[in-house]
Amino acid sequence: MVVNSYYECEYCKTKLRLRYQVGYFDIPVNIYCPKCNSHISGSIFIDNDNISISENLIGAIKVSHEDYEYVYELSTEFLVDKCKTKEETKPFDLTMFMRSNPVFRF
Repeated sequence: MVVNSYYECEYCKTKLRLRYQVGYFDIPVNIYCPKCNSHISGSIFIDNDNISISENLIGAIKVSHEDYEYVYELSTEFLVDKCKTKEETKPFDLTMFMRSNPVFRF
């Protein structure tokens, strides 16, 4: 399952979309704002027993809207595109799982 979360840099207010693959392991977050280069860190905790996800980031504020400028992909199990602008993302981006499986490549 892929989850999208929307954040805003605490310092320059740049809007970010975190797109991450939910798997078996917690996902460490260690990124930099593409505009002001401020550090954003923390973890995304995956609780497989209770089927829940919690996010704890420092340097960014969670926002509810989908207006974003940059996309960061995160996964502990698959290769990802680290950072892209909104214009570089396709309207229908394949998930990390689908990109790693040769059946879905076209």
